[in-house]
Amino acid sequence: MISFFTSAYSLLRLAALRLAVSCGLISAANAVVVGPLLASQRTRGESVSREEKVAVVEAYLRGLAGKDISKIPFAANITFEGPRVGKLIGRNAVVGFLTSILPAVRSVQIKQHIVEGDFVATVFEMETIFGVDQVFDRVHVCDGELKEIHSFYYPQPNPTTGVP
Repeated sequence: MISFFTSAYSLLRLAALRLAVSCGLISAANAVVVGPLLASQRTRGESVSREEKVAVVEAYLRGLAGKDISKIPFAANITFEGPRVGKLIGRNAVVGFLTSILPAVRSVQIKQHIVEGDFVATVFEMETIFGVDQVFDRVHVCDGELKEIHSFYYPQPNPTTGVP
């Protein structure tokens, strides 16, 4: 009887895992099944540590500053929204946009992280070829990946036009 419940539990867990992947709640990379157990024991609802969430956000900001976003852990269905761009959906759209702004980025200086639940709010200065922007990003970190970035910033006025 115990093996029946163990098998039933494994099947339910597998079904829940497949549903979570199909709904975009976890990435397929985190959903590799090895026998009845997951290769990664993290599923939706289990929390990543504060330090791990901050590390994911800092990897993103280091990637921008270093002009190399290839190592940033973007979720497949990531969204990005900012004051000068509509809502972008999907890794390709977000990576394409970020790649287009990389030539203008000179450096990033992190001022503060605030972590609540799966969200990290980060205040930083981004030096660009146009000046220094004060930036606030609200980032959703899920299963060690960037799931959502909502960027708010106050750009410096262009010295030639006076327009931010």
